[in-house]
Amino acid sequence: MSVMHTSWRDRLREHPLGAALWAGALALALSLTLSQFLHRDLLGEIGEVSRLLERQQALAAEHEATTDALLVLSRALQRTEPPTAESSAFVAQQAAAFRQHVDQLDQRLSAMPAIAAGAAYRDTLPALRAFPGDDVVPGSAASLGAVDAAERLARLGRALRVNDDADRLAQQAAMIRLRSRTIALTYVMCLLFTFTAAVATYGVLSALRERTTRREADAARREAVDAGERAQAASRDKSRFLGMLSHELLTPLQSIISSMDIIESRGRVEAGEPLFLRLREGTRALRARLSDLVDFAKMSAGSLAVSPRRFRLDRLVEEVIADHEEAVLRKDLDIHWEPGPDLRQAVVTDPRRVRQILDNLVSNAIKYTERGGVTVQAAVSADAGRLDLEVRDTGIGIAPDVLTRIFDPFYRASASASMADGSGLGLAVVRSLVDLLDGEILVESTPGTGTRFAVTLPLGAGVAASPEAAPSPAVVSPAVLVVDDAHDARAAMADVLRGLGYAPTEAGTAREALRLLDERAFTAVLLDIDLPDVPGGELARRIREGQGPNQATRLVKVSASHDPESPDDRWFDTRADKPASAAQLRAALHDAVSPAHARTA
Repeated sequence: MSVMHTSWRDRLREHPLGAALWAGALALALSLTLSQFLHRDLLGEIGEVSRLLERQQALAAEHEATTDALLVLSRALQRTEPPTAESSAFVAQQAAAFRQHVDQLDQRLSAMPAIAAGAAYRDTLPALRAFPGDDVVPGSAASLGAVDAAERLARLGRALRVNDDADRLAQQAAMIRLRSRTIALTYVMCLLFTFTAAVATYGVLSALRERTTRREADAARREAVDAGERAQAASRDKSRFLGMLSHELLTPLQSIISSMDIIESRGRVEAGEPLFLRLREGTRALRARLSDLVDFAKMSAGSLAVSPRRFRLDRLVEEVIADHEEAVLRKDLDIHWEPGPDLRQAVVTDPRRVRQILDNLVSNAIKYTERGGVTVQAAVSADAGRLDLEVRDTGIGIAPDVLTRIFDPFYRASASASMADGSGLGLAVVRSLVDLLDGEILVESTPGTGTRFAVTLPLGAGVAASPEAAPSPAVVSPAVLVVDDAHDARAAMADVLRGLGYAPTEAGTAREALRLLDERAFTAVLLDIDLPDVPGGELARRIREGQGPNQATRLVKVSASHDPESPDDRWFDTRADKPASAAQLRAALHDAVSPAHARTA
């Protein structure tokens, strides 16, 4: 089992929308990742600024508290009244509180090294730590000067610190705003990149897919054209082969059947001679099977055609029954013919196909019947525009489970040794021919009792059954021209015609036939279509369009190739398929001349 591997390029060309979605998703994922990284960096900066602001606020609060403590201490030292124990204790308490605030201020400043490194704070902190010293007596002048200096330094330091921090915080805020705008712009650009990547990917892949699809369509179209040409060539070759096969096999068979008809008509064999009966039955079976094989091949190729014309159904049924008399006598069976009303009227359909249907049904009934017999019924309903055929037998019957399979090609309902002969195509051909003629077929069977086949066929479209024309008046010379390039078949057919009361003349080529037709008038012309110099259809056209004495002569198309209907058929009055028996030749020439009249002329 072979496994086809599809490359990723082929998959992208086949699914451009999916590829575009994947490209967009990848671009979006990259955009989100970059945005998330920048956002995380921004959050870190915002957090740092927040912590700086918190430290700044704490430092400002501590600075304010230290300043307030320094002011309280300075005012206590500036009192002019004599110091008392209570005032001295208060001053000492305020001095201790001031030192505590100075220590806390120092701790806050150590957390902000950039601010603590300023010159104002390097000069201010030592003075603050040295103040108020050991002399903390209220009213001391030195203390008062130190307090004034410390207060000035403290206020100056606070102003410097606040201004410096304000500038730094303003710069931090401006930087944060700039970074925020940058991140927003980056996110928008990422979205635009995502959309552009998806659209570009879809466009490129769609173009590639359209180009690939166009190439594949062109290749498929060329392959279809090539396949159609090869199929047509194969069909033509098959038709030529079938024509050659049928012509090469059925033409010699024409000589055999015609010779047997002559031997029988001259009384050279006794009636019921077993050897002669076997010979006739064998040739009949061979002719039927060859016809079935050729027609089945044409049905499979869809080239089987219908050629409707007017004929007598009762005569056709009688000829089919006569063809099977040897088989009936050999098996000691009875065959009954039950004609219906109006059967002597002419009907319009394809007589060759009707004969083939009836021949296969009768042959099948005889093959599967060992005792009793076969009954054939035929009827014409002019009002309903149809003809009905029925074949009944008293044979072995058909089991219900195989009734639906009997019309399958090469299927046989019985595999017994006595009934295993046959190609298995008979009923398959019957069903195909019935369908070809737009008819219906019904089968009923009881195992051990017998089988009944009923066929209904429509008459020719727009043509109702009509009485057959009366025979032509007697002619003095019922001359018939036989044109065939096969010498044995031509001579045998001429002998059969002599036995039927005609005066045949033979021609082996179209040139010879045209010479004879210009010299004298003929009652009918049996014209083989496979002539070596001029096709039979072309010869018929020349006869009809010529000015000779045979322009209106009855032309019979004789063919062994089972050719389909062609435009040249309009030049012929009727046709006879090789190998044609004496009865078939008699029917083909019946409208042209009556042999009985010819004999009395």
